Amino acid sequence: MNGNTKYWIWLSQALGSAARVDEILAAFPNPKKLFEADDAERTVSGVFTRRQLEKLSSAKLADAETAIALCEKNGWQIVTPADSAYPAGLRRLPDMPLVLYVDGDIGCVAGKVLIGVVGTRKPCFESTAVARRISAELAAAGAVVVSGGALGIDSSAHEGALFAGGKTVALRADDADAVIYYTLDGSAPTTGSTRYSSPITVYDTTKLRAIAYTDKYSDSSILEYTIKVPQCRQPTAEVSSGMSRESLVESGAKIKLSAEKGAKIYYTTDGSTPTSSSSVYSEPITISRDTTIKAVAEADGFRRSELMTASYTVGEIYTVEASADAGGTISPSGQKTVLEGGSVKYTISPKTGYEISDVLIDGVSAGALTEYEFTGVRANHRIQARFSVNTQIPFEDV
Repeated sequence: MNGNTKYWIWLSQALGSAARVDEILAAFPNPKKLFEADDAERTVSGVFTRRQLEKLSSAKLADAETAIALCEKNGWQIVTPADSAYPAGLRRLPDMPLVLYVDGDIGCVAGKVLIGVVGTRKPCFESTAVARRISAELAAAGAVVVSGGALGIDSSAHEGALFAGGKTVALRADDADAVIYYTLDGSAPTTGSTRYSSPITVYDTTKLRAIAYTDKYSDSSILEYTIKVPQCRQPTAEVSSGMSRESLVESGAKIKLSAEKGAKIYYTTDGSTPTSSSSVYSEPITISRDTTIKAVAEADGFRRSELMTASYTVGEIYTVEASADAGGTISPSGQKTVLEGGSVKYTISPKTGYEISDVLIDGVSAGALTEYEFTGVRANHRIQARFSVNTQIPFEDV
């Protein structure tokens, strides 16, 4: 930055890209002299149109000073044709840019081969791949890839150069004093829309539309950018301990919730929809009464999952006592617990020399059964197997 920097910015804000720098500098040694000249001197020079003369008269040096303060706050470098860092290639242009606002190292272009790569904002996959590959090869060969920093081919070119460890330059026609207005609902932005002041946080796929505004130029074209936010997978629920059958569980059963790695699960057990203020899942949930669990998963970089709903009904636990005489076995034996409405099957087997004489179900004879199944259990039961000696009388032909 030099002593005339604010005057270069003043001239840029007044005339923008319409300024013929070669003609202006031929009539005035530097922008400061032009600023100090009166209307008559500017008119007599024959350099400016009537509209340009009006813009020069209305432009304020205070606006240029505001731009300088903004650049200093953000760590941006201001380079004008009066600075040694100004690229030599631009000096050959009759309408060279009056001011360059630089974020990064402008020295990376000095003495380098500069290759411009530009293209559509809505390329196909193959086109972006080609742009990345070509730019990477150029950067690897020592060239500096120059593009516009826009979506599509431009950004693919920058990415390719950076991937190869090379240098890349994004040229943008932003004004330091421009204000950005944006919408997130798909509507066209106006100066009455939200003013951009800090990075925008989105939680769902969103269509961003934005314009740049300054009272010195007409509004910019509308930028349209769709931010696609992937969705977390829906959580799942399973019984991790305790008796269960489908959604029927015993009291004290534990429910395990699962989600993709890195996701946080928010849940409720009162039927309400969970939010980021709800309980955070950390261990299996104990069920002691009829319960509906609702859960969602969230993770950085993902939008919230679909709502998971799992309802559980607590069922009664019943017992079945099984026993057998010494002449045989019953399987399973002993006390067996059964969840309400469940079933349990028994097999009765006699030992050698014995036969089944009777099977008692809750004390009632059911006959010499080899198998018996309790189904739809809703009470305690008892099964007893009885056996008798199977005596064979020797028999001989007479």
